[in-house]
Amino acid sequence: MKKILRAVIKPQILLAIGAMFLLVSCQSNDNSADLKVDPETGQYVHNAVGNPYLPLWEHLPDGEPRVFEDPDNPGKYRVYIIGSQDVRTTSYCGPDIRAWSAPVEDLSKWRDEGPLFTYHVNGQWDVMYAPDLVEVKRKDGTKEYYLYPHSRGPGREAMVAKGDRPDGPFTPINMTDDSTRTVEGSIMGFDPAVYIEYIDDPEDPDYEIGFRAYGYWGFQRSLAAELDQKTMYSLKPGTEVIDRFIPASNSYGDIRDPEGTTYPNVYEGEDLDAFNFFEAASIRKIGNKYVWVFSGYSGPDYGLSSTNSTLRYAYGDSPLGPWKSGGVLVDSRAVVQGKDGSSLQTSYSGHNTHGSIELINDQWYAFYHRAPRGFGYARQPMVAPVTIEWDETPVSEGGKVTIRAYDPYAEDNIWTAEDSQV
Repeated sequence: MKKILRAVIKPQILLAIGAMFLLVSCQSNDNSADLKVDPETGQYVHNAVGNPYLPLWEHLPDGEPRVFEDPDNPGKYRVYIIGSQDVRTTSYCGPDIRAWSAPVEDLSKWRDEGPLFTYHVNGQWDVMYAPDLVEVKRKDGTKEYYLYPHSRGPGREAMVAKGDRPDGPFTPINMTDDSTRTVEGSIMGFDPAVYIEYIDDPEDPDYEIGFRAYGYWGFQRSLAAELDQKTMYSLKPGTEVIDRFIPASNSYGDIRDPEGTTYPNVYEGEDLDAFNFFEAASIRKIGNKYVWVFSGYSGPDYGLSSTNSTLRYAYGDSPLGPWKSGGVLVDSRAVVQGKDGSSLQTSYSGHNTHGSIELINDQWYAFYHRAPRGFGYARQPMVAPVTIEWDETPVSEGGKVTIRAYDPYAEDNIWTAEDSQV
């Protein structure tokens, strides 16, 4: 049976599936709404509709969306966007991992959760790149939150911090006694991502623990592994790190992995040139399938020059694949149809992008970032609702996941580049 999740608001990004391309119009948020103070928490709340969805002075790239229960209002849920922060003007990011959150029922009210984590050692602050934050529900009912802050400090890239709330505070759990390096066995690397899979089968060897944890990382080289559930930073005993998880590229179709590399985690017969991994892994489960989102190169997918301004995705039957390429999910250059209708053109500057998808109040959304006027050190967070179609047939038997833009005014609810001319 086919499952369809549809959006209710016109999207503002480009989505391309396989040979298809689906484009969305851009509406810019004037950010003229006042920043108000929440009387209950004393935190600032940004009230506005449109993109970028945070205040124009907030440059939060690399955003990872997560829905967690509100620790101060049990039974209520908030979506948290956890990211780095561009503040240095001449290079990426800054010393903080920052977060904003909004009630799942109203994504126009974003609350500033402030800096979640910083790390100071030997008189200097570490720069923090793209992070991830996951919730672990233990068998005894307790919740733990693991932050993978992606420190750029020497010997500290694999740092992991733990807290009792999604908004912190977080304490590093895998540092040496002198606080300068991660302990031996810490395996996470560049742009870390973690997926938690809960186990309800009494016959499963991990049933007593209650979950499995999978880690993903890499820059122009993709890696993955099962994490030890006891540490959440080391390799699960009896398993190995998977190197060359999917093909990485220098540009579209130009695989940079060593000649002769094999990819056991890619379906046999798949076009290896279609993956184009660059960085920024993230994974979600949709129905009975897994969707792996990453920053990757576009190109002949829809007739424009190759760029890593896109998020791509792959799908499979397990958190470790094997995978099939889904194509381009987001192009932050805001591609539109040319004036004569015979070609496509960009309507916004290109740079890198990073993000994921998240189910919020029964609606899927795609999160990503863009570089205003092409300036890559002041990136802005963006979001748009999407339509995701999937069937219950396993990928191994031909099942698919298709992500499309949504147009509530179209008869078939599908928005295409041609619609931008109407």
